[in-house]
Amino acid sequence: MKVLDIIVKSTNYIKCGGKGKSARVFQKLCEEMDSDNVTLLLHTEVRWLSRGKILARVFKLRLEISIFLAEKNHESATNFLDHEWIFKLAYLASIFDVLSTLNTSLQGKKSIYFSKLAKLMLLKEKLTAGSVKFQKKIIRLFGF
Repeated sequence: MKVLDIIVKSTNYIKCGGKGKSARVFQKLCEEMDSDNVTLLLHTEVRWLSRGKILARVFKLRLEISIFLAEKNHESATNFLDHEWIFKLAYLASIFDVLSTLNTSLQGKKSIYFSKLAKLMLLKEKLTAGSVKFQKKIIRLFGF
């Protein structure tokens, strides 16, 4: 199953499961673990930019999510313990963050076409060169 599909399924399970009870239990778990964030963001199909925020939040709360899903015997619990899957999640979150930042920078009444084109070309170069750096960073973080 695709990483994004698993994230959407897991997030929606936590946010909407048991008429909101799951969300409250997850919030308590995050508070007990002194997490920076205590809630997940709900995925919507309407805006693709929401995916970047969801992926970033899920990556930050991956340990809490794995514990919660394991307690509920959810089928996606094992994914949050798989290093290769976590690597894919980190990579996807990073890509969506870059795209979201680019999208925001391209908006505005005073933006010029050539400026936008230059930003797009710069992003292409960064993605090509940065993918190697990013992979090395992930390898150091997770010890692959």
